[in-house]
Parts: sequence; structure tokens; C-alpha cells
Amino acid sequence: MPNISISIYSFSLQDRRNNEYINLSENDDNVFQNIINQFYNNFSDEYNNNENLEKIFKIEEHNEHREDEFNLNVFKIKSGRYGVSSEIVNTDTGEVAYTRDETQADVMPFYLSIAIPINESDTGLIIFQNSGVYGIKTIFKQSFQQVCNENNNEYSLIIRNVLPAEYIERFLNGGILKKVRFIRNNIPRDRGERIGLNLGVDINNAAYEEYVIHKPVGFIRNTGRRIQEFMNRQRAINDIVHVDHFEYDNIKLEFTLGGRNKTLNLSNLEDVVVTEDVTDELMLEGGHPEINSITTVLTVNSRLYLESMGLI
Repeated sequence: MPNISISIYSFSLQDRRNNEYINLSENDDNVFQNIINQFYNNFSDEYNNNENLEKIFKIEEHNEHREDEFNLNVFKIKSGRYGVSSEIVNTDTGEVAYTRDETQADVMPFYLSIAIPINESDTGLIIFQNSGVYGIKTIFKQSFQQVCNENNNEYSLIIRNVLPAEYIERFLNGGILKKVRFIRNNIPRDRGERIGLNLGVDINNAAYEEYVIHKPVGFIRNTGRRIQEFMNRQRAINDIVHVDHFEYDNIKLEFTLGGRNKTLNLSNLEDVVVTEDVTDELMLEGGHPEINSITTVLTVNSRLYLESMGLI
């Protein structure tokens, strides 16, 4: 059974006519809610075939919940990929039960939520539910953008990563640090020449150096405060620790937390996708989340992350 996880993003809706972000909350125009309603109407009757992605997509259910400080739209999506033939094998007998051809899609249910603060805001929160390596972020974005372009609409859906400090602190305080990698992007020319490198020939494939520490027991305990100062922009990344005879440009921390591996690239924390394993919090039916339990998970995490982002 695959792990069930949620990936969390912020989003805005930009008016391409003036490049301004619109108010997502309830207002006289109610632009965003109208687009949500149109999104449901467009994709709830039958499967939409996205030939570029070789995926089909359909909204099976849409529910709206009003919480104290935000509105929550929860969608149950059916989606799957086609384009490759495969054999469906009975694991008990080893016999081929069915042969799927390349025109048939392996469809699974997924859930997503869209949370909008009740107070005026141009930023909301989208949470996607994933099953193992499978998800719907890309096909959702393309399908929703299709609605944003219809009926004289000229809007762009902007989806961004979110990175609350609590998420990073969870790894720093509760994770097991397996490896620390110090990285130098520019190898000194004299050193490169001594080992036979053609430095500066191809900037896109430039050589770099790593100084790696395995099983770095005590590293977080002794440097955690300085890492936090770097995250708060109070310290340069190459001032977190001193490594003799190695001037580094970046640090990557490789953790294990809750059975999952995660690498925190300190120079690109804005690229970290917040993903939470919620398998143990769910009731499952056929290996997929039961609607009431996943709705609870989406509601609780929407509140948590809207609060951490200062939106409610």
C-alpha cells in the first residue's frame, strides 16, 4: 500500500490586464468563487483528456466548508495516465488477469483543497493529496488555468512553495541527520589543472567539489542556533561552520524523519516543497483515503499553514 501524503502550496490569481493580484475573499465581484464554480461545471460531467500529459481528469465531488476564519473547497478528483500498455497480474496466482492497452488509463481518486481567508487577502492555500509517487498538481494547474482563460477571463494562477519555519525546525529538532555535504561551486584553477580538469569550458556542466561528513552526530545540536541565524538572514551560509582548507558556498543536510528521506538545500530553501505523510491519520478504503478522514486532515492542515503564514 502506498503512503498517502499531502503537498502544500500558496497561490494567487493575477489579472493579466494590469498584473495585479485579485482579492480572493468574498466581495461584490466574487471573481475567484465564480471561477471555482466554473471549474467544477467544466470538469464534473465527463473525463477531460489532456493529450499533452497523456492523462485524463474529472471532478467527482465538490464540497464547500466555512470555518471560523477561512472558506475551504474540497474536491475529489479522478485522474490517471495512459499511453503505455501493461499487464495486470494476480499476485496470488501469478497469472495475467488483464492486459491494458495504451489507450486505457489507470484511474485513481485524489483529493485537493483550496482554502481562502475570510478577511481580504490575495493569497490562499492549496493542498494536494498524493498516493505514493502519484499526484495531480500539474494536471490540476493546467485544467484550472483553462477556466481562467475562458469567458473573457484574463487571469493567471500562480502557485508557490510555502516554507513555514516550523517545517524546517521539525527536521532540525526531530530528524536523524545522516549526512552533511559542504559544496564549493568554483574549484580553484591551480587545483583543477593539477587533477586534469578543463575548468570554465562549459558553465552548465561546471565541476564542483564536496566535503562530506557521514553520521554527523552532534552537528545539529552544536550548530543549530547558527543555522537558524542563517535562515533568519542574520548570518552568511559560509559562516555557519569553519572547515579547514575548504571554502564552501552551500550546505546540504540529508535527514531521515518518519521513515522518509529529505535533503535540505540551505541555499535554496525556497525550492523545498512542504510534504507531510498523513497515512496514519486516515481511514483507507481500497488503499485510498476515506472522504471524511481526508477532509479532516485537509481542514486541520489548512488552518495550521494559514496561521503560520500569517493569513488568518
